Amino acid sequence: MQESTSTERIRRHPRFGELVRRRARLSCGLLALVLTPYLALMLAVALQPQRLSQPLQPGTWLNPGLVLAVGIVLLGWVATWFYVRRANGLFETIVQQILSEAAR
Repeated sequence: MQESTSTERIRRHPRFGELVRRRARLSCGLLALVLTPYLALMLAVALQPQRLSQPLQPGTWLNPGLVLAVGIVLLGWVATWFYVRRANGLFETIVQQILSEAAR
């Protein structure tokens, strides 16, 4: 019974709703930031494969498709890094505040 009471106090805490909204907004924003270029690259591969496979400079193996693919992977890493920093910083502070206030 005690655990249920603590859970209910956490869920009713005004900062809990704020935490859920902020985390969802950040997650959806980062998802759109990463997914949009990825889907655009897939569309470009399907519709213009010849443009993506041409070398950037004559005689080199580097092409736009490779550069864009590496860029999208790096963007995913940066988005993950940003989310982890935010989750371990601001969001963790809010979680600790909620837990300490709900324990009272």
